Amino acid sequence: MSKTERRLAAGLVVVLISVPDLS
Repeated sequence: MSKTERRLAAGLVVVLISVPDLS
């Protein structure tokens, strides 16, 4: 994968993990 794709994938994972914790 390109660097951009890896950054986007990592960002999605962080969001999915963080949102339930904030709710």
